[in-house]
Amino acid sequence: MIEEKFSPYGFKALGVFTIEAEDKVPVEGGVSAVLIGNYGGEMFDRYAAERDPLTQTMDEWTEQVIEPIAAKLNATALYPFSRPALPFQKWARRAKAGRQSPLGLNIHPVYGMWHGYRAFLIFDRAVELDIPPGDEHPCFGCEDTPCLTACPVEAFDGVQYDVEKCGAYLMKVSSMDCHNKGCGSRLACPVGTDYKYTAKQMQFHMTAFSNSVWK
Repeated sequence: MIEEKFSPYGFKALGVFTIEAEDKVPVEGGVSAVLIGNYGGEMFDRYAAERDPLTQTMDEWTEQVIEPIAAKLNATALYPFSRPALPFQKWARRAKAGRQSPLGLNIHPVYGMWHGYRAFLIFDRAVELDIPPGDEHPCFGCEDTPCLTACPVEAFDGVQYDVEKCGAYLMKVSSMDCHNKGCGSRLACPVGTDYKYTAKQMQFHMTAFSNSVWK
């Protein structure tokens, strides 16, 4: 039922977890947390076709779509762009929708680096989803870790991500490959390549990232 509500917009239910006190979910009476996200290009295509390109950000469009659906489901929506920031990466791992990669970002066992988190729906009741558990870490057995050597400025060292180094490079003319083709480290990962973003989608996200770093 949850999947049916969101699928017309390209959103997917990626996972669920039972809320415990240590999760620090800021919704009183929350029992289950369902992760709503996307993979591949379906959601971006819907967004690109519907939004007002001059005034509406992806965050605004996401909230516009999700809020009325959450209301019909009697759930409270929490967003990764909320302030103060919420631990979406940690919660996604609790929902078995990803594991921490050498890049520091979560990697999905099926969709690799080509997925995103758009909201958590908090329910005051138990919710189950028919989603195979992502128990296996997709990075185990990857001996060469090409994701760590593909970045032209070595912004990833397997422990942390140097955001400022990456952002500074994106301001240079020599970074056009990153802008036009997408992050080299993401592209180097062999997991989930069937869900790789289109060039237009990659360019959109790289521009948004650059603006967020230097605004």
